[in-house]
Amino acid sequence: MDILCLDIGGTKLSGAIADENGNLRSISTVPLFSGQDAKRIVMEAIFDFADRVIDRNPEIKRIGISVPGLTDSEKGIWIFSPFSGIKDLNLRERLGERYNIPIYAENDVNSCALAEKRFGVCKDEQNFMWITISYGIGGSFVINGSLFKGTNGNAGEIGHIVVDENGPACGCGNKGCLEAVASCNAIENAYLASHPGEKKTVEELIAKTFMGDNEVAKMFYDAGYYVGKAAASAATLLDIGTLVFGGVQMTYELMEDGIAAGIDRFAFRKTGLLIKKRKTGLGNQAALYGAATVALNGD
Repeated sequence: MDILCLDIGGTKLSGAIADENGNLRSISTVPLFSGQDAKRIVMEAIFDFADRVIDRNPEIKRIGISVPGLTDSEKGIWIFSPFSGIKDLNLRERLGERYNIPIYAENDVNSCALAEKRFGVCKDEQNFMWITISYGIGGSFVINGSLFKGTNGNAGEIGHIVVDENGPACGCGNKGCLEAVASCNAIENAYLASHPGEKKTVEELIAKTFMGDNEVAKMFYDAGYYVGKAAASAATLLDIGTLVFGGVQMTYELMEDGIAAGIDRFAFRKTGLLIKKRKTGLGNQAALYGAATVALNGD
């Protein structure tokens, strides 16, 4: 059985075909153009992509989808996306009607954690937290070998732990959330504030650190320190033994020392000394592996 895996991002749609062992092939990406009718734009992109792939690969028997924001994974509904504003998009219904195969959808951070448990560095771990560091910051828990979603499905929202009461405003309406001070967007804003008129992408800032820019390196360290502060609270509360980091390539490496310092400063001593920090074993395709895992885990 093959699976069509889709990862819906803020600006692009990535796809691949996976087999039952999690091997990905035919990985490709297409841009998602912005517009007022985000729901229509996303569905047209999905249909165009899936039509071409499924037509050439009739052995595809399921579709798995990783999406940003809130989902009802039981019903296959994309409830809300903070970036596009999409609300209540029934992916299972829309794609099921067109392709007549099972459709599975899950929040991208949750799907990454499931994939890390099945295919990545946490195959033998029963309790760990996945943390994504990108233009947003998200987290999810695997507890006793299973995904833990909490009462309302929001467990792991580490990006909205307040780490600086006097920090900048966050998109959620609070001030000083981890996402507002340590995301890629926050780092870009911090650089622009100290260098007016010099707008840089996070990829450009990463490149500057490798060229010896100590000021930018300190920005990544400081962001990592905040990540460590928030992660220490989560790890202490749930006695989490392993933290797994994914997201924009090279952000973890540049934040690693800061993360370690934050954990060392804020974790309960016995917990902090035992926490393992690991980079995802799934690379930039973690959400695609996640989409495959969600489909494989389906009934």
